[in-house]
Amino acid sequence: MSNSLYPEKQEKEDAISFFKLLYVNRKLLALVGLLGIAGAVLITFLMPNKYYSYGIVFATNSYQNASILENPQFGFEQDAEQLMQLLESEALRNEIVKEFDLVKYYETDTTNLDWEQILVKQYIEDVNFFRSKYMSIVISANTKDPELSANIVNSIITHVNEFKQDVFKSNKAQDFQYKKTAYETQLLRLDTLTTKIYSLKKPEGAIDLIYNHFLMTSKENAPPETYKYINSIELEQLIREYKFEQYRLETLKDEYVKAEYLINRPTQKNYVIDVAKPQYKRSSPSFTLNCSIGLFSAWIFTIVFLFLSKKWKELMAQVKAA
Repeated sequence: MSNSLYPEKQEKEDAISFFKLLYVNRKLLALVGLLGIAGAVLITFLMPNKYYSYGIVFATNSYQNASILENPQFGFEQDAEQLMQLLESEALRNEIVKEFDLVKYYETDTTNLDWEQILVKQYIEDVNFFRSKYMSIVISANTKDPELSANIVNSIITHVNEFKQDVFKSNKAQDFQYKKTAYETQLLRLDTLTTKIYSLKKPEGAIDLIYNHFLMTSKENAPPETYKYINSIELEQLIREYKFEQYRLETLKDEYVKAEYLINRPTQKNYVIDVAKPQYKRSSPSFTLNCSIGLFSAWIFTIVFLFLSKKWKELMAQVKAA
C-alpha cells in the first residue's frame, strides 16, 4: 500500500532519511563548516572597524514657550516629529557633510553623475535618528573613527538647535511684519478719517476734540452742546466709522506689541540628556556574528546541495527502471 495513504508514516520516513543524509555526510559538513568559519574570519579581518556613538535629546514643548520658566516640561509627539524632520532635512545633512568633509571620508568619486546620491546613501547608513517610546530622540553615528562618530553626533545636536531657531525666527519675522504693517495701515486709516472729519467741521479748541466728544457722549446726562458738534449725516457716519476703526487700532496695537515681544524672545533649545562620547570598543564587524553566519550559510548550502543531489539520483534511477 502506498505511503501517501499514511502521511504521518511518510513524514517519519522523510525525517529519518534526512538525518541519515546528515550522518552519512557528517565529515563533509564538518569540513564545510570549518571552511565557512575560516572564510568569515578572513572577511572580518578585511572589513573596516566601525565605532558607534550616540546622544539623546528631548524636544521642547512648543506650546509652553511663554511659560518655560514656570513649566519647563518636555515636548509632545508633535514636537518630537518636528525635531525628526529637522534632523533628517537635507540642509542639516549638507552642513554635517561639509563640516567633517565626508566626501573625502567616504572617498566619493565626484566625477560620477550620481555621486551625491551615493554619498547620501552612505551617510544615511552611518548616521541614524530614532524616536523612543518616551518621545526622546536618539542620534547615533557609526564610523571608522570613534572620535569622528562622537563629534558628528554632538555637532548635529548643536546644529539642529540653530536650524530650529532659524525656522522659528523666519516664521516669527513674517508674522511680526504682517502685524506691524496692519497696525501702521490702521494708523493711516485713522489719520485719513480725522482729516475728513475736520474738513467738515474744524476743531474748536483742543486737537483731541473727537476724543472729548466720545468721552462726553459716553456719559449719562451728557450736556446738549456735546451733540451740537455733529451737524450732518456725513459727519455722523464718519464719527461712527472713526470709533469703529479706533477700536480696531487698539486690537491691532495689542497684537503688534505682543509680536514685538515674542520676536525678541530666544527660541528654546532642545533638552540634551546625553552628549556623545567616543566609544573605543568597535561595534562592527563582529567575529561571533560573522562566524555564525559563515557556519550556518555553509551548512545550509551544503545540505540543500546534498538533498537535491539525492533527489536527482532517485529520479534518474526511476527513469532507468521505467
